[in-house]
Amino acid sequence: MKFRIALIIAAVAAAALATSAYAGTIGLKPLADSNAKVTVTGNSAHIVVNPGDGGGVVYIKTKFKNLSSKKLSKLVYSFVSSGDVQGGAPRWSIPIDWDNDPKTAEGYAFIDAPNCGATAGVPTLVSTSNPDCKVYFDGTPYKNWTAFIKAHPDYKLSKRAAFIIADVPGDYEVSEISYPR
Repeated sequence: MKFRIALIIAAVAAAALATSAYAGTIGLKPLADSNAKVTVTGNSAHIVVNPGDGGGVVYIKTKFKNLSSKKLSKLVYSFVSSGDVQGGAPRWSIPIDWDNDPKTAEGYAFIDAPNCGATAGVPTLVSTSNPDCKVYFDGTPYKNWTAFIKAHPDYKLSKRAAFIIADVPGDYEVSEISYPR
């Protein structure tokens, strides 16, 4: 019984510490099924992917508002890529709802470093606000986030988590990661 109470106290303390550590910024954690080496520091991540691996980071939901009711045009997802860049990695995977059931994602919009003009070692903004970033959704490329929204004005954000992933071998640096609030 004492062990169980101590475990509960430790879990509550850890959750409070995690929330306070990310207050005013964002909370990130490695993807649960990540088999790459992922190190998170504040709003940055270092992702080392070996052949056959994949890894990334996902947002820890704390006290932020429900975003699924916001228009896609009001949402900004961004990070700066400054490590390796290849094969669609690193990239945002943003969950999209088109059937008015925000609990499901009918697809994911992808915005990747290579299609934002990034080259390895050169800091590049990968963002829904960067007009030079192509968006891919359901096998179709769009010039940028604005063109994607224009083509699908009724689409909304799903309640599923958006995440950054790298699934091609490499040494990736993503920093200044920003989610909508």
